[in-house]
Amino acid sequence: MITTSFLILSSFILTFYVSFMFWLILGSNSKGQNSSSQIKSPDVTIIIPLHNEVQRIHRLEVELDRQDYKGNWRVIMVEDHSDDGTWARLRQVKSQKIQVLKSRGRGKKRAIETGLLAAESDWVLTLDADCSISPGWLSAWAEYFSMDKKMILGSVFSRPEGTFLAALQYFESAALWTTTAGSANLRYPLSSSGANLAYQKEAYFNLKPYESNWQLNTGDDMFFMLSIRSGYPQSIGIATDPDTIVITEPGKSFSDYLSARSRWAGKGKYYSDFITILLGLTILSASVLFYAWVILLLMNIQRPAMFTFLVVKWLVDIVMIARGDRLNKLKSQWIYLFPSLFIYPFIVSYSVINGFIRTPGLEQSKNGQEHDSTRHHNR
Repeated sequence: MITTSFLILSSFILTFYVSFMFWLILGSNSKGQNSSSQIKSPDVTIIIPLHNEVQRIHRLEVELDRQDYKGNWRVIMVEDHSDDGTWARLRQVKSQKIQVLKSRGRGKKRAIETGLLAAESDWVLTLDADCSISPGWLSAWAEYFSMDKKMILGSVFSRPEGTFLAALQYFESAALWTTTAGSANLRYPLSSSGANLAYQKEAYFNLKPYESNWQLNTGDDMFFMLSIRSGYPQSIGIATDPDTIVITEPGKSFSDYLSARSRWAGKGKYYSDFITILLGLTILSASVLFYAWVILLLMNIQRPAMFTFLVVKWLVDIVMIARGDRLNKLKSQWIYLFPSLFIYPFIVSYSVINGFIRTPGLEQSKNGQEHDSTRHHNR
């Protein structure tokens, strides 16, 4: 029989989970700090690291050429030891706005630093090669560069393609944006994405955020954000203009998606921030308990309590997704919502446990440098 201790534990963890999520939801309702009404046109450098991206280069060229920004800007594409012809294709790029370089080391962090060393502007934007941008993307971003901030967090949404797997990833990106915007508005940012991120170049070289984690070919965004939060308190803002959104390609298979999430979750064991760790443990605990509640409900054991636990968690998760639904796709994807809510706790549990067991995304190369042996859409 189910014990009183289990009911107490479930109630405690669920209360903690709900409190954390509503803290983020309330933060996402805050207006935060708006961009300056006086729009400036500062110099901007866009850094795009590329590893085995030969098929995406043409689309990137087209979308970058369509940018309507009136200020001075350029793009630095950094090739990171590809084996699919990426470098040869990059050398065919004709745009005067685009400079191509080979990375000074291996891995995404080294590629980004290579671009930063070549950048001449104060403000830098990083963009992943699999992300699509609107013609007004750079112009929308430029409005935020007059804010008194060192880093501005942008939103990244998985493209909803009318399949369950794509919808699952879209819901995840929506909930993640609620976390990003909510925590940033509350002046304690907990997440960021290097696929759409702006910061002052000076901050990178002052803080050297990768000195203790070069060996990890993941976390270029989170380690930098945490370093900024520590070194420059209250200097992280968010970009709320819809034109700053980038759309990334969803994973094409469930196994690839799980593998990507495991690498993403695995870097968590290197975090030292108490709130970030506590949030992660709370989400993991609620995800594991979720299936215990389902099993006990099906076994007709403490049905009222188990049903209540499940409904409360689902309601909170739905609000998290709805608050982050910046593309307004939730209504058209509603048929996938319930199965997504059912399977996502498994994804969280598997990813965290698997990610903590193995070293995330590293492969020792012959010369001893680290290299990401696989690529996924949110490196």
